[in-house]
Order: sequence, then structure tokens, then C-alpha cells
Amino acid sequence: MTSNGGQPSGLPRVPAGRDDLRGLTRQLVRVVHVLELEGNALREANGVLAQDLAARCPGRRG
Repeated sequence: MTSNGGQPSGLPRVPAGRDDLRGLTRQLVRVVHVLELEGNALREANGVLAQDLAARCPGRRG
């Protein structure tokens, strides 16, 4: 049996804020992805700088 616009009466209603949460979740996923990309770029740059420093100062260890 249905009520409330065709939704089965045994199921709880989902608040309208669900769409807001989905949007915020997508935004958070994008932010995390960008931060991961930036972290990878920084690690790569750090490796290049460490190699450059090692080439300039052969006796020095990082």
C-alpha cells in the first residue's frame, strides 16, 4: 500500500536535505582528489630537489 506520493508506507521518509549532503559529499571528494594530486606533485618536486642537492653536495645526506 502506498501513501505520501506513491512511497510505500513501510519505508521511512528521507529528508529533503539528502540532496545537500550528496552535493557536499561530491565537493569533498573533489577537494580530497585535488589534495592528493597536489601531494603527489610536492613529493615529486621534493625528490627532484633532493637529487639536485645530492648532486651539488656529494658528501651530504638528506
